[in-house]
Amino acid sequence: DSRSMLPFVLVPITVTAVTLAWYFYFASRRARAILESATDAMLVVTESGTMLCVNAAAERLFGYAAKELRGKPLTLVIPEAGGLFERDGARRFERFGITRNGTRTAIELSVGEFAVEGLPRFILTVRDINGRRRTEEVLRESEAYLQLLVGRLPVIVWVADDRGIVQSMFGSGITSWRETNLPLDD
Repeated sequence: DSRSMLPFVLVPITVTAVTLAWYFYFASRRARAILESATDAMLVVTESGTMLCVNAAAERLFGYAAKELRGKPLTLVIPEAGGLFERDGARRFERFGITRNGTRTAIELSVGEFAVEGLPRFILTVRDINGRRRTEEVLRESEAYLQLLVGRLPVIVWVADDRGIVQSMFGSGITSWRETNLPLDD
């Protein structure tokens, strides 16, 4: 009689369902913990550009609460999002992000891809690079100033490597750094 087998069939199915439910519950908690512990902003996005979830660092970077971004288009915070999801293209980009108060901020982002139930998802790791850009600009300005000062010296200064080969020269009458490959005599 098939009715007498019913309790034995249901028990393995129920145990398996409960086991899977617990597995997915802990797996999602673990994934969320990893996402939240990241120091860079992270956004999980669909192929069409809808934000599914963001971490606390993204909240700080863009000035929105996670619930305000969930379900919204990525272009809300990264207006020039075109080309981010091309599978054969670059995976690292520099763009501008827009904060809640409308401030443009330079960002670097990298894109990773994964699938959930066969649907493509993308994880964007976003970093504010305004500080790095300011540092690079200060460095360029100081190098230009140094070249101006050294170019006015009444002597020629050269830089040699550890083998004694002149790598660059500058000073009066020399307008730019240049490689020479001239050995120095001992």
